Amino acid sequence: MAMRSLKGQTAWVIGGAGLIGRGIAHGLLRAGATVIVNSRHANRLTSLAEELGHPEKLVTINGSMMAGDAERTAAEALGVTGGMLSHVVAHSGVAWWSRESRDESSTLAAKALLSLSADEFATHAAQLPALHFSALRTLLPRIHPAEGGASTYTFVTGGTDGAAGSYVAPLAQLNAHAVYGLAAAARAELINSPLKVAELRVNLGINRPADERAADPRERPLSLDIGAIVAGVAADPEPKGVFSSSFLELNTNEDVTAMRERFPVRDA
Repeated sequence: MAMRSLKGQTAWVIGGAGLIGRGIAHGLLRAGATVIVNSRHANRLTSLAEELGHPEKLVTINGSMMAGDAERTAAEALGVTGGMLSHVVAHSGVAWWSRESRDESSTLAAKALLSLSADEFATHAAQLPALHFSALRTLLPRIHPAEGGASTYTFVTGGTDGAAGSYVAPLAQLNAHAVYGLAAAARAELINSPLKVAELRVNLGINRPADERAADPRERPLSLDIGAIVAGVAADPEPKGVFSSSFLELNTNEDVTAMRERFPVRDA
Protein backbone atom coordinates (compact mmCIF):
# COMPACT_ATOMS: atom_id res chain seq x y z
CA MET A 1 0.00 0.00 0.00
CA ALA A 2 1.33 3.45 -0.93
CA MET A 3 2.33 5.59 2.01
CA ARG A 4 1.54 9.30 2.01
CA SER A 5 2.82 12.16 4.14
CA LEU A 6 1.18 15.39 5.30
CA LYS A 7 4.00 17.60 4.09
CA GLY A 8 2.69 21.06 3.21
CA GLN A 9 -0.60 20.52 5.06
CA THR A 10 -1.93 22.03 8.31
CA ALA A 11 -3.78 20.16 11.05
CA TRP A 12 -5.43 21.46 14.22
CA VAL A 13 -5.56 19.26 17.32
CA ILE A 14 -8.46 20.17 19.61
CA GLY A 15 -7.55 18.90 23.09
CA GLY A 16 -3.92 18.59 22.13
CA ALA A 17 -2.14 19.77 25.27
CA GLY A 18 -2.41 16.55 27.31
CA LEU A 19 -0.97 13.04 27.14
CA ILE A 20 -3.00 11.73 24.19
CA GLY A 21 -3.04 15.10 22.47
CA ARG A 22 0.74 15.19 22.63
CA GLY A 23 0.87 11.81 20.90
CA ILE A 24 -1.53 13.04 18.21
CA ALA A 25 0.51 16.20 17.65
CA HIS A 26 3.68 14.09 17.48
CA GLY A 27 2.17 11.80 14.81
CA LEU A 28 0.99 14.69 12.66
CA LEU A 29 4.30 16.54 12.98
CA ARG A 30 6.24 13.41 12.11
CA ALA A 31 4.11 13.03 8.98
CA GLY A 32 5.15 16.54 7.92
CA ALA A 33 2.14 18.65 8.91
CA THR A 34 2.14 22.06 10.49
CA VAL A 35 0.21 21.43 13.72
CA ILE A 36 -1.94 23.91 15.64
CA VAL A 37 -2.70 23.23 19.32
CA ASN A 38 -4.70 25.61 21.49
CA SER A 39 -5.26 25.71 25.24
CA ARG A 40 -6.63 28.16 27.76
CA HIS A 41 -3.56 27.43 29.88
CA ALA A 42 -0.33 28.92 28.54
CA ASN A 43 1.79 26.73 30.84
CA ARG A 44 0.36 23.59 29.22
CA LEU A 45 1.36 24.86 25.79
CA THR A 46 4.85 25.62 27.06
CA SER A 47 5.12 22.08 28.45
CA LEU A 48 3.83 20.60 25.18
CA ALA A 49 6.43 22.46 23.12
CA GLU A 50 9.21 21.38 25.49
CA GLU A 51 8.13 17.73 25.48
CA LEU A 52 7.99 17.69 21.67
CA GLY A 53 11.41 19.32 21.37
CA HIS A 54 10.19 22.77 20.20
CA PRO A 55 9.38 21.69 16.62
CA GLU A 56 9.38 24.47 14.05
CA LYS A 57 6.00 23.43 12.67
CA LEU A 58 4.16 23.50 16.01
CA VAL A 59 1.83 26.50 16.39
CA THR A 60 0.56 27.02 19.95
CA ILE A 61 -2.37 29.36 20.57
CA ASN A 62 -3.44 30.50 24.04
CA GLY A 63 -7.21 30.46 23.62
CA SER A 64 -10.38 28.39 23.95
CA MET A 65 -12.62 26.83 21.31
CA MET A 66 -15.70 27.35 23.50
CA ALA A 67 -18.39 29.61 22.05
CA GLY A 68 -17.50 33.23 22.66
CA ASP A 69 -13.76 32.72 22.17
CA ALA A 70 -13.60 30.23 19.29
CA GLU A 71 -13.72 32.82 16.49
CA ARG A 72 -10.86 34.83 18.01
CA THR A 73 -8.80 31.68 18.61
CA ALA A 74 -9.37 30.47 15.05
CA ALA A 75 -8.53 33.84 13.56
CA GLU A 76 -5.28 34.03 15.55
CA ALA A 77 -4.23 30.49 14.63
CA LEU A 78 -5.01 30.78 10.94
CA GLY A 79 -3.33 34.18 10.84
CA VAL A 80 -0.12 32.33 11.69
CA THR A 81 -0.68 29.64 9.02
CA GLY A 82 -1.82 32.03 6.30
CA GLY A 83 -5.34 30.60 6.43
CA MET A 84 -4.17 27.07 5.70
CA LEU A 85 -6.14 24.28 7.41
CA SER A 86 -6.75 20.85 5.90
CA HIS A 87 -7.36 18.61 8.91
CA VAL A 88 -8.83 18.74 12.39
CA VAL A 89 -8.39 16.08 15.07
CA ALA A 90 -10.84 16.60 17.92
CA HIS A 91 -9.64 14.68 20.98
CA SER A 92 -12.21 14.25 23.76
CA GLY A 93 -11.34 11.24 25.95
CA VAL A 94 -11.93 13.09 29.23
CA ALA A 95 -11.81 10.02 31.46
CA TRP A 96 -8.12 9.62 30.70
CA TRP A 97 -7.24 12.83 32.51
CA SER A 98 -10.34 14.10 34.33
CA ARG A 99 -8.76 13.95 37.79
CA GLU A 100 -5.98 16.37 36.79
CA SER A 101 -6.92 19.78 38.14
CA ARG A 102 -4.94 21.57 35.44
CA ASP A 103 -6.93 20.12 32.57
CA GLU A 104 -9.43 21.99 30.41
CA SER A 105 -12.27 19.69 31.53
CA SER A 106 -11.23 19.09 35.15
CA THR A 107 -14.60 20.24 36.49
CA LEU A 108 -16.13 17.06 35.07
CA ALA A 109 -14.67 15.16 38.02
CA ALA A 110 -15.56 17.76 40.63
CA LYS A 111 -19.10 16.83 41.67
CA ALA A 112 -21.22 13.78 42.35
CA LEU A 113 -23.95 13.34 39.75
CA LEU A 114 -26.92 13.34 42.14
CA SER A 115 -25.65 16.38 44.00
CA LEU A 116 -26.39 18.53 40.97
CA SER A 117 -29.47 20.67 40.48
CA ALA A 118 -31.30 20.38 37.17
CA ASP A 119 -29.67 23.59 35.93
CA GLU A 120 -26.20 22.41 37.00
CA PHE A 121 -26.76 19.09 35.26
CA ALA A 122 -27.68 20.85 32.02
CA THR A 123 -24.51 22.94 32.22
CA HIS A 124 -22.01 20.29 33.32
CA ALA A 125 -23.36 17.43 31.19
CA ALA A 126 -22.97 19.53 28.04
CA GLN A 127 -19.54 21.02 28.77
CA LEU A 128 -17.47 18.84 26.45
CA PRO A 129 -19.95 18.38 23.58
CA ALA A 130 -20.55 22.15 23.64
CA LEU A 131 -16.82 22.74 23.21
CA HIS A 132 -16.55 20.24 20.37
CA PHE A 133 -19.70 21.55 18.67
CA SER A 134 -18.27 25.06 18.85
CA ALA A 135 -14.98 23.84 17.37
CA LEU A 136 -16.77 21.94 14.59
CA ARG A 137 -19.02 24.89 13.74
CA THR A 138 -16.11 27.35 13.78
CA LEU A 139 -13.50 25.33 11.92
CA LEU A 140 -15.60 23.44 9.36
CA PRO A 141 -15.98 26.45 6.99
CA ARG A 142 -12.24 27.08 7.29
CA ILE A 143 -11.08 23.59 6.26
CA HIS A 144 -9.81 23.29 2.70
CA PRO A 145 -7.86 20.42 1.14
CA ALA A 146 -4.23 20.98 0.31
CA GLU A 147 -3.31 20.63 -3.35
CA GLY A 148 -3.44 16.94 -4.22
CA GLY A 149 -4.68 16.02 -0.74
CA ALA A 150 -7.91 15.52 1.17
CA SER A 151 -9.57 17.32 4.04
CA THR A 152 -10.55 15.42 7.19
CA TYR A 153 -12.20 15.90 10.56
CA THR A 154 -11.40 13.07 12.97
CA PHE A 155 -12.94 12.67 16.41
CA VAL A 156 -10.81 10.70 18.88
CA THR A 157 -13.12 9.42 21.60
CA GLY A 158 -13.14 6.87 24.40
CA GLY A 159 -12.29 6.36 28.03
CA THR A 160 -15.79 5.72 29.40
CA ASP A 161 -15.55 2.13 30.62
CA GLY A 162 -13.01 2.33 33.43
CA ALA A 163 -10.34 0.42 31.52
CA ALA A 164 -7.69 -1.19 33.73
CA GLY A 165 -9.93 -0.67 36.76
CA SER A 166 -9.66 3.11 36.61
CA TYR A 167 -12.40 5.29 38.03
CA VAL A 168 -14.49 7.21 35.53
CA ALA A 169 -16.28 10.24 36.94
CA PRO A 170 -20.04 10.17 36.15
CA LEU A 171 -19.96 13.60 34.50
CA ALA A 172 -16.99 12.53 32.42
CA GLN A 173 -18.98 9.52 31.19
CA LEU A 174 -21.97 11.68 30.31
CA ASN A 175 -19.82 14.14 28.40
CA ALA A 176 -17.88 11.44 26.57
CA HIS A 177 -21.06 9.70 25.42
CA ALA A 178 -22.48 13.03 24.28
CA VAL A 179 -19.40 13.51 22.08
CA TYR A 180 -20.01 10.01 20.66
CA GLY A 181 -23.40 11.33 19.57
CA LEU A 182 -21.93 14.51 18.11
CA ALA A 183 -19.39 12.50 16.10
CA ALA A 184 -22.12 10.21 14.76
CA ALA A 185 -24.32 13.17 13.85
CA ALA A 186 -21.42 14.89 12.05
CA ARG A 187 -20.61 11.73 10.08
CA ALA A 188 -24.24 11.43 9.02
CA GLU A 189 -24.77 15.08 8.14
CA LEU A 190 -21.53 15.39 6.19
CA ILE A 191 -21.75 12.08 4.36
CA ASN A 192 -22.19 13.83 1.01
CA SER A 193 -19.54 16.45 1.70
CA PRO A 194 -16.04 16.23 0.18
CA LEU A 195 -14.77 16.43 3.77
CA LYS A 196 -13.94 12.98 5.14
CA VAL A 197 -15.23 12.53 8.71
CA ALA A 198 -14.07 9.73 11.01
CA GLU A 199 -14.30 8.73 14.64
CA LEU A 200 -11.49 6.74 16.24
CA ARG A 201 -12.79 5.28 19.50
CA VAL A 202 -10.11 4.01 21.85
CA ASN A 203 -11.26 1.40 24.36
CA LEU A 204 -7.80 0.69 25.74
CA GLY A 205 -6.25 1.77 29.03
CA ILE A 206 -3.91 4.74 29.20
CA ASN A 207 -1.16 4.95 31.87
CA ARG A 208 -1.66 1.29 32.72
CA PRO A 209 -0.31 -0.16 35.98
CA ALA A 210 3.09 -1.89 35.81
CA ASP A 211 1.70 -5.44 36.21
CA GLU A 212 -0.69 -4.98 33.28
CA ARG A 213 2.05 -3.52 31.09
CA ALA A 214 4.23 -6.53 31.90
CA ALA A 215 1.45 -9.02 31.14
CA ASP A 216 0.34 -7.33 27.92
CA PRO A 217 3.23 -5.22 26.61
CA ARG A 218 3.00 -2.78 23.74
CA GLU A 219 5.77 -2.03 21.27
CA ARG A 220 5.38 1.72 21.85
CA PRO A 221 3.21 4.05 23.97
CA LEU A 222 -0.44 3.96 22.92
CA SER A 223 -0.46 7.76 22.61
CA LEU A 224 2.13 7.52 19.80
CA ASP A 225 0.16 4.79 18.02
CA ILE A 226 -2.98 6.92 18.17
CA GLY A 227 -1.00 9.81 16.70
CA ALA A 228 0.32 7.64 13.86
CA ILE A 229 -3.18 6.33 13.09
CA VAL A 230 -4.87 9.73 12.93
CA ALA A 231 -2.01 11.00 10.74
CA GLY A 232 -2.60 8.01 8.47
CA VAL A 233 -6.34 8.72 8.34
CA ALA A 234 -5.61 12.32 7.34
CA ALA A 235 -3.14 11.21 4.68
CA ASP A 236 -5.33 8.40 3.34
CA PRO A 237 -5.46 8.79 -0.47
CA GLU A 238 -8.73 6.91 -1.03
CA PRO A 239 -11.56 9.01 -2.45
CA LYS A 240 -14.52 9.82 -0.25
CA GLY A 241 -16.73 7.02 -1.54
CA VAL A 242 -14.08 4.38 -0.81
CA PHE A 243 -12.96 5.80 2.53
CA SER A 244 -16.55 6.50 3.61
CA SER A 245 -17.20 8.52 6.74
CA SER A 246 -15.85 5.92 9.10
CA PHE A 247 -16.23 4.63 12.62
CA LEU A 248 -12.91 3.09 13.69
CA GLU A 249 -12.34 1.27 16.97
CA LEU A 250 -9.33 0.12 19.00
CA ASN A 251 -10.21 -2.63 21.46
CA THR A 252 -6.99 -4.68 21.52
CA ASN A 253 -3.30 -4.30 20.76
CA GLU A 254 -3.96 -6.33 17.61
CA ASP A 255 -6.47 -3.67 16.53
CA VAL A 256 -3.75 -1.04 16.93
CA THR A 257 -1.39 -2.99 14.66
CA ALA A 258 -4.11 -3.59 12.07
CA MET A 259 -5.15 0.06 12.07
CA ARG A 260 -1.58 1.25 11.55
CA GLU A 261 -1.32 -1.13 8.60
CA ARG A 262 -4.65 0.09 7.19
CA PHE A 263 -3.67 3.75 7.43
CA PRO A 264 0.10 3.91 6.87
CA VAL A 265 1.85 7.25 6.83
CA ARG A 266 5.38 8.10 5.77
CA ASP A 267 7.72 10.16 7.90
CA ALA A 268 8.23 13.45 6.10
